Amino acid sequence: MLSMTDRSQLAEVMNGHIERLAAILRQAVDEDSAKAARFAAERTYLELELMDARLAMLPESRESDDDERLNSQQSRFDAAAAALRAEVARITRMPVVRRQLGPVTARIATDQRFAVDAKADSLANLLQTIRVQVELYRLQHGDEYPDFRGHGWSQLVNRTDAAGAFGGDTKRPFGPYLKTPPHNPLTGGEEVLLVRGYPKPDFRETDPKFGFVFDTVSGRLWALDANGELFDEAMLARASLN
Repeated sequence: MLSMTDRSQLAEVMNGHIERLAAILRQAVDEDSAKAARFAAERTYLELELMDARLAMLPESRESDDDERLNSQQSRFDAAAAALRAEVARITRMPVVRRQLGPVTARIATDQRFAVDAKADSLANLLQTIRVQVELYRLQHGDEYPDFRGHGWSQLVNRTDAAGAFGGDTKRPFGPYLKTPPHNPLTGGEEVLLVRGYPKPDFRETDPKFGFVFDTVSGRLWALDANGELFDEAMLARASLN
């Protein structure tokens, strides 16, 4: 382990250990299998602790290629950490299994590396609110979505008439649907990127001014994650199981 001097290489090995730890815990379904899994689970977690300590010793990379490799490991880590949290949650609900594996699962549960990001949780809740309000706007405006291209969030943060007009002194019957333009805590952006159809698998938007993506064909709204990809709400939901 001490021979590792490449941060991206160490991150790859650590991700493999997280996946292995989740797989070990997954085998624990009763008292006997939990006993059998305990040593391997404790050892794998200890090895992760040692790798984490080694990572802290390595200098920050100054090479852009190294940064790109580290960023490419992030999605694998997110998936592995989510799977691990799900196994810990399952074991927590099984007293017989928990008696055997409690010491290691308790450490995992309090390990900040595997905690659900508070910003991501906040963004998921914000997205649900926005979608509901966008659909309410559509219902009250003749099946038309807000004109994000022409007005940004203005039709949602102001009172409007049936045609979507806003501003001026005229009393308008609808809205406002949102108090302020939504802010994406992962990107820092507020603007809406417009697309036609579901974004391709390699979709990525790196302009930090954008925080959200709106499909003008289906009316579907997404948020962007810190990497400029579509924010994965399904993964967050799996990670937050109980």
